[in-house]
Amino acid sequence: MSHFESHRLAEEKDKKTIIKIENRATLGLYETVRQEQISMCGVNPVTVMLLCCEKLGAQKAELIEYKTSGEVNGDKNRVVGYADVIVT
Repeated sequence: MSHFESHRLAEEKDKKTIIKIENRATLGLYETVRQEQISMCGVNPVTVMLLCCEKLGAQKAELIEYKTSGEVNGDKNRVVGYADVIVT
């Protein structure tokens, strides 16, 4: 998800992308990442994955867990965000 933002800002930005993923809004995900300048390095693969899942009949995407590196190492000044999502 976000890279090298404060913990608070990473959570805010990543929440916007997670909502798009949960709603399976492929175009919205891509546009949100670009417009909000979110440094999500995997936006293209996630967009393609969501499109493929849609073609295969996926009906939902569910966030399993979200954390930042700051929650693991204690440094919340420059974090990387991570999200686990299951698409079914």
